Amino acid sequence: MTLNSSIFASAMAGLNNTFVQLAKGSTTGGLTLEQITNPDTEKVNTLSLNSGFVQYLTNNFSSIDKDGDGEITSSDLSKLMQNISKSGLSYDELCQLGASGAIPTDMLNTVLTYFNEIDKNHDGKITSEEIASYQMDADRHELENKYKSFQASSISTFYADENATEDYSSVLDYKYPTKSSS
Repeated sequence: MTLNSSIFASAMAGLNNTFVQLAKGSTTGGLTLEQITNPDTEKVNTLSLNSGFVQYLTNNFSSIDKDGDGEITSSDLSKLMQNISKSGLSYDELCQLGASGAIPTDMLNTVLTYFNEIDKNHDGKITSEEIASYQMDADRHELENKYKSFQASSISTFYADENATEDYSSVLDYKYPTKSSS
């Protein structure tokens, strides 16, 4: 399984698209908790909202609404995206966003299974850089195992006679001289 930063791209795109869909027609450009948890029927029917991203916005409303005005604005969402890019995602956040179906299941399962190994600085969050580092380590380990059998098992050293008048370029020339060199 190849891991990459598409987990973060998928999460951010899904959150942004969900916000944009829910905010359509909003007079303030922002969303209240009520508008997220109970969108009008027209939006639900026509937009096919992703419930995983809606749930994430609902569960994290107060932490996303940095200014505490009771609305998530595009500015609040932009700050969330910057924070995700910089600080990464926790195990629980990955589970929440992964439930949306926007992140490939195989990749999500691999990241969740190896979360503690991927989290190199042990801050409880993984970043795209940590995922890339983990993938490079896994690739290196795989290649080392694959090519372990190709390592030299013995080395022969050939020393030509310093006083020899013939020019030997290899041990074979020395051991089996041609007629012209004998």
